[in-house]
Amino acid sequence: MVHFPSHCSGFTGDVFSTPKIALKNTHGCTEYTANRIWIFLLKDMLELRQRRTLVFFFDVIARIHARRFDDEALTTLEDDMVVALALLERDCTIHLSNITTHILVHLASKIRDNGPLYAFWMFAFERMNSWITRRVMNRSKMEECVMETVQVS
Repeated sequence: MVHFPSHCSGFTGDVFSTPKIALKNTHGCTEYTANRIWIFLLKDMLELRQRRTLVFFFDVIARIHARRFDDEALTTLEDDMVVALALLERDCTIHLSNITTHILVHLASKIRDNGPLYAFWMFAFERMNSWITRRVMNRSKMEECVMETVQVS
């Protein structure tokens, strides 16, 4: 049983065995992510290095959703995203490093071109991601398979 901080009211029981009960409403889900409850839950599941990598990765993801950026913040965001994805590839399973996570590298440059994420439509990214993943015939060699099918098309 995980003991949550007292200011987190939306949780009862074991979140992983009974998620529908533990995260019974939107407020509970919001507390789970915004108050970083997931860090407490991962404590005994992952090594310290893996936890630090995930925390850094999700912090960078949270920074992507800022409403305003200056040039220095965007440059830092671009650098941090590359570092976060490299750490993710180093410390976590190979299944987390895929084409979808690779698209995150390009988001900072798209923010520079089109403005903050909340202000532009994500359909183009979603459509391209869908198109790419449909070309994966061999899950053990995803990148090679995509490149081969793109060359053929």
